Amino acid sequence: MNMRKSFFLASVFILGCLVGVNYAFAQISITLYPTSFRVQIDPGKTWEGTVTVVNPNSDRLGVKVEKENLSGGAEGSIELMGEETNQIGLASWISVDRMSDTLNPNEKKEFYVSISVPSNAPPGGHYAALLFRGISSDTIDGNRTGVGIGGRVGTVILVEVSGEVQKSGSVVSVEANKFQSHGPIDVAFKVKNTGNSYFSPEGKIVFKNLWRTYEGTWEPRVVFPGFDRTFKSSWAGKYFVGPVRATVFASIPGLGELPVEEVVVWVFPWQEVSIGIGILLVIWLGMRIGFRNFKIVRVSDNSTNQKSETQNKKA
Repeated sequence: MNMRKSFFLASVFILGCLVGVNYAFAQISITLYPTSFRVQIDPGKTWEGTVTVVNPNSDRLGVKVEKENLSGGAEGSIELMGEETNQIGLASWISVDRMSDTLNPNEKKEFYVSISVPSNAPPGGHYAALLFRGISSDTIDGNRTGVGIGGRVGTVILVEVSGEVQKSGSVVSVEANKFQSHGPIDVAFKVKNTGNSYFSPEGKIVFKNLWRTYEGTWEPRVVFPGFDRTFKSSWAGKYFVGPVRATVFASIPGLGELPVEEVVVWVFPWQEVSIGIGILLVIWLGMRIGFRNFKIVRVSDNSTNQKSETQNKKA
């Protein structure tokens, strides 16, 4: 019995410690800007920039700087490649003026970043993340380790090394509801990157029906080489009648316009039309019944008058 009680108390103590650790993690936060860089650098050249880190906490905050290569994926997803790849690629080209610092509550500091591209760097896209890990003040002082270490936030760095950069892509699909009763008219299309560097498609979608024309745009997003990404635009509004043609005019900066793609959406407000037809039908039936009753009354009145005239003649 004593052993069970001791085990229970020990379990409660361990659980309390874990909850305390999570609570400590939750109390540590870190803010930085900008959250991304997109730069073009010639081989053998150096680019310089700054990242501002803010301590929004009520206590001192230690900051540890880390860097990792990353790879891009479908729909703009990114994946950190791990520390073992940091000796090559973009992560190895990045230098920071200091790898750690301490910020007082609500204080902000700038970290100076430089990217030195080797003269033999392959042209095209190279990607990395500059990560900032928040550490509580008690860990900074060296009294404790583990407790008080927060998560990492990062700045994504997208570098295009100039040279024989291949930028190519295409609109691989355009999707929309082919039939609908109301607006808005929503269109989604995918752009595939078939080159060796990232790009952000620009352009517009032209919506056109029998009476009106509307030009929509989309949020600029990065498409990584070998992958595709979905872009969306819409024509707001509720009532449309007939075909709506949506034409995608997309282009890649530095390359030009992509082949035009389009889709047609048929819109017919059948609910409202059904209600209107129902109302007209009720009115028509009401008028028909009323007219029939009116004829019956007229016939009855005429019969009564004829009988009265006949009786008067006999008299």
